[in-house]
Amino acid sequence: MEPAADAISQPATPELAIPSAARWPVFPLILTALYLIPAAILMHNHAMWRDEAQAFLLARDSNSLAELFRHLRYEGHPGLWHVVLWFITRITVRPETMQILHLALAAGTVYLVARYAPFTWLEKILFPFGYFTLFEYAAISRNYQISLFLIIAFCALRRQRPSAFLGQGILLGLLCNTNIFGTILAGALGVMVLVEAAVARQGRRNVAQHPWRFIGGILLAGAAAFWCVHWLIPPPDADFAKEWTNDLIPDHVLHTWTALWRAYLPIPEPGLGFWNSNFESVTLTQAYWGRIFCGIVLAAVGWHYRGAIVFIIGTAGILTFLHIKYFGGMRHQGFLFVTAIACFWLAWATRPALRPGWWRRIPRVLSHTVLTVLLAVQIWGGWVAAQQAWIHPFSMGHAAANYLRGELRPGEVLVIDPDYIAAPVAVYLPGHRVYFTRGARWGSFTIWDNQGTPEDAVASAKRLAAEMQASVMLVLNHPIKPHSPEIVALPSFTCPSFLGENYFLYRVAPPPATQSAPASPATRP
Repeated sequence: MEPAADAISQPATPELAIPSAARWPVFPLILTALYLIPAAILMHNHAMWRDEAQAFLLARDSNSLAELFRHLRYEGHPGLWHVVLWFITRITVRPETMQILHLALAAGTVYLVARYAPFTWLEKILFPFGYFTLFEYAAISRNYQISLFLIIAFCALRRQRPSAFLGQGILLGLLCNTNIFGTILAGALGVMVLVEAAVARQGRRNVAQHPWRFIGGILLAGAAAFWCVHWLIPPPDADFAKEWTNDLIPDHVLHTWTALWRAYLPIPEPGLGFWNSNFESVTLTQAYWGRIFCGIVLAAVGWHYRGAIVFIIGTAGILTFLHIKYFGGMRHQGFLFVTAIACFWLAWATRPALRPGWWRRIPRVLSHTVLTVLLAVQIWGGWVAAQQAWIHPFSMGHAAANYLRGELRPGEVLVIDPDYIAAPVAVYLPGHRVYFTRGARWGSFTIWDNQGTPEDAVASAKRLAAEMQASVMLVLNHPIKPHSPEIVALPSFTCPSFLGENYFLYRVAPPPATQSAPASPATRP
């Protein structure tokens, strides 16, 4: 007979859980529906900014998957999200479809948590309405939500079918190809699976019963990880976040530790610059308390080896990347919170047989308390972010595009400078040609390389107008004083926001005395 302690691998509901959702199947559907109401309102009110639009334009304007992957070499992201968008853009070029897909993934994440997570009802109710789940990874359509969805799907599969090694390998392989943080967490989860297969009695039993599934899962995840690493290596002429920093300067180390504070307590400062802000701006204080919060969460999940392995590897990996490569914003640091959620799930997914004694329940009581407090703080941050996102425009690109849709004359081209402000306009104006002064090229999305030097935007617009003998729409992120009768100022769309996506519009007419001439090969669209 196996010892009672070997029940460690048998799925069970934690002792603290009020009757689980399995006993009331409609609960996950009700919670998901309640979540969709504010999430859909926020998304409808959200004007896409350049990074959202860039992903959609890459997919929309790449004629093949091979061309898409060539463009992705400059993005610093694996291609899963972009490939999904590429297939969608073969059907429709409306960017709202990306938002609908993103909202569906967010709703799917909430449903999986409500249906399968070993959390209490209170924890399940709090989870959907936090800062990251309601705003950062829901209203803003990026490739971070698909990472969260795959992590939650992996945890759900692990709880329901621990021996489904092929399914786990597929999910980890897909997770690798979402973004660098998904890659780090896929590695942490993969190490956990291998450790369990080596040291846990039930884990060894599962491998012995399904050896080819286990090997197949490892091969699938390994091949996907290799593919991901290959595409994450930038080409020599890449020009975005190309530097590496391996110093241990105290100020830099303290700054990196603040990511923990920002992930666990994401409370934005109200105002136009609410995004990526935090109510506590003293770096030393953030670093000190961030380490304390990290220790508390580790203690809350570390009593089970699964939670400890994933938390230590995942947190250390993310902090290392933030330190040596790119500190980023709340969307990047939020994966420290995602790591904690996965660790709580994995730690509670199975229940050891407890011997009599109330004191044996203390670790689980304390860990549930930590998660409840963590989710309650996230609720506060989610409310502040939702309120500020409703009041303040996220980007002025949508408003500028709406105006241009009615103002652009047939065949009139757009000259946009700098490049990065083009995407929020171009994504809402399919079919309109855009000329980038950097590199003197036609396109719709930014290519983050160091090829070509920027031309003078006004001079470029005048030259194109003269060569094409037609007016040109000049779009800048700063005002100019028209110094010739050919340049007419149009309405501007500005907001002192955190993105710098302001739009000053000018129509540039060809010089009256210019004779008709064919466009040169270098400038012909």
